[in-house]
Amino acid sequence: MMWLRILVSVGLMLWPSVESRSAEPSVSHKPLWKTLEKNAGTDSQECRSAQTFSSLAKSLNRPVVGLEVQFDPAYLKSAQRGKGSGFFIRSDGYLVTNHHVVDRAASIFVRTSESNEPQKARVVGADAYSDLALLKVDLPHEVAVLPLGDSGELPVGSWVAAVASPYGLSGMVTVGIISGKGRILRDLNEGKSGAFDLIQTDALIAVGSSGGALINPCGEVVGVITAANRRARGIGFAVPIDLVKEVLPRLLRDGELQRAYLGIRVDTVPWNIAVRAGLKKPVGVLVTKVIPDTPASRSGLETGDILLKISGHTIRGPGDMNWRASTALAGKKTRIDLRRGDATLALNIVPVARKEKRKSMIVRKPAGPYPESIMLGLRVVDRDPSDETQPDPSRGVIVVGFDSESAAKRLRIGDVIVEVQGEKTPNTEAFRKAMQRCRHRKAVRLTLLRQGRIVYVAL
Repeated sequence: MMWLRILVSVGLMLWPSVESRSAEPSVSHKPLWKTLEKNAGTDSQECRSAQTFSSLAKSLNRPVVGLEVQFDPAYLKSAQRGKGSGFFIRSDGYLVTNHHVVDRAASIFVRTSESNEPQKARVVGADAYSDLALLKVDLPHEVAVLPLGDSGELPVGSWVAAVASPYGLSGMVTVGIISGKGRILRDLNEGKSGAFDLIQTDALIAVGSSGGALINPCGEVVGVITAANRRARGIGFAVPIDLVKEVLPRLLRDGELQRAYLGIRVDTVPWNIAVRAGLKKPVGVLVTKVIPDTPASRSGLETGDILLKISGHTIRGPGDMNWRASTALAGKKTRIDLRRGDATLALNIVPVARKEKRKSMIVRKPAGPYPESIMLGLRVVDRDPSDETQPDPSRGVIVVGFDSESAAKRLRIGDVIVEVQGEKTPNTEAFRKAMQRCRHRKAVRLTLLRQGRIVYVAL
């Protein structure tokens, strides 16, 4: 059992406080979240012996809450109510959940263990890309909160607990380990968007747990539960808390995150290219394309460059690079350290703000002879032009939802529709027109991109 003791010991490490980064300068001098005091005798040994999951579970009912959401009926045809989870991070009623839990909500209610009546909440800020939302509940008293920890050095194999309140089951706790890091939502094989590094856990994540907390044995939040693979047990994802702590102050201040754009495509670094560049192992990301007349081309970046750091942050992979690039400050010089040939260089790049937001379209039952099985409830969006990991963002529209009672259920969330009856559909407008021209057909052939493969589906 020696290996297990070593594994648990590593998993219970504490890291330096990040409270100094949490204060929001323009709204309040009060820190937005709580951290545990590291200099008050709380070491890993004490944490391991005194703060077991069984004892922690007793204190999690209050800060972890259930959410009841009433959606805007203009956007949904069938289910107009939803449920999720969240947790308080500040005693005056600020709580964190997922963007997808409250997206297009007409009203949001928080059900706490201290009140029989649900309390109304408002959205302070939300960001679809990181799948995070900051809510505020006005209560006459202070609420219990969860302290935020650190996820940067959290090793695979660390013990964690997934804590949520799905469907009114307050304070549900399941235990597992960190089973992987550096994942992206596309790894779920369900086509969800978002390409930054995520934490993978085998702790059971039930439906309705989105927005719950991933807790270490010291009682600190190390991730926000965001998704689970419905085709396999024990594959769940959480947004790392270090990323959450970068997003929350900007949501509090601005209500959203302004996306930046560099104009490059990147991929992982193959071993042979890493060795040729004089690196001991593949690190960073490989620039596979520099788009003309973009910040990247103007800065002097070239295809074949290996990017090692951005703004002083080591680049762990394409997902990490995509996140760092998209959240860089537009108009401000950003330093990129790179390897070109056998030389190490540093370039300054000035990101620009993304020109347009991702468009969304819900195809509802139209007037006319459209087959309901084709049109009803199918929701598609334009591909994101600022996603540095997409090889061709102009090709096709992404399926993000459909009516499960229609023939569209043969599609999968994340499928990219590139053609309708042989007609190319580079954007939602082209898709809508192509579907209109098929209104008299008994069936329509769709050409899809699914996990890099061409797939044909007839609806």
